[in-house]
Amino acid sequence: MTDQWYVVSVDGSWGPEDDGKTVDGPQHITADSMRHGVEFGRHGYGAIYVVASGNGGVVGDNCNYDGYANTVYTVTIGAVGEDSAMPYYGEECASMLAVTFSNSAYHRSIVSCSQIFTYNSPHAMFFACY
Repeated sequence: MTDQWYVVSVDGSWGPEDDGKTVDGPQHITADSMRHGVEFGRHGYGAIYVVASGNGGVVGDNCNYDGYANTVYTVTIGAVGEDSAMPYYGEECASMLAVTFSNSAYHRSIVSCSQIFTYNSPHAMFFACY
């Protein structure tokens, strides 16, 4: 066995509705699976679960209400446009660890991990790839 580090991240750009009303998060089986991945994934090094902060900013949603963004088993990443401003759809919350570039008012695509992202929330996957 070699002493190499392998980084494997899981992009979780999903979660409860981004409607400003829904408070939800991982239920028992999902939470147990995430805990198992963090503790034992990657041959004991632990899995890294990356989730987007959300796309509900336009309706006043806040990722503090998103149990996936607030669990200790995930890294929550927000979006910032190339103009350094928060996109209109972005959500704010205390659990956000970092931000990375996403689509903005300029409507340009982002190339990351050999994929072209043109939808509104590529920021979590972009972070996970680098």
